[in-house]
Amino acid sequence: MSEFWFYILWISSAYLWGSISAGDLVARLSNVNIRELGTGNPGTANIYREMGPKYGITVFLLDITKGATVTVPLFFLEVPGWV
Repeated sequence: MSEFWFYILWISSAYLWGSISAGDLVARLSNVNIRELGTGNPGTANIYREMGPKYGITVFLLDITKGATVTVPLFFLEVPGWV
């Protein structure tokens, strides 16, 4: 597989991985429909306000982990900046 197609596959996978809503997952595991509470946004701030600090911090850490899992390997592989 050429480098170009590897990068395209990586970018596509990273997009799909990033589209998973950690807030929705955490709320659903707690049997809460977060889209009906507070602002309706499944982000960290609304989860924190409506469900408590334990859940808000969990969503925050999951979101950071999602970003790190796709960017840190690229840093160590020294891929071009456009990727």
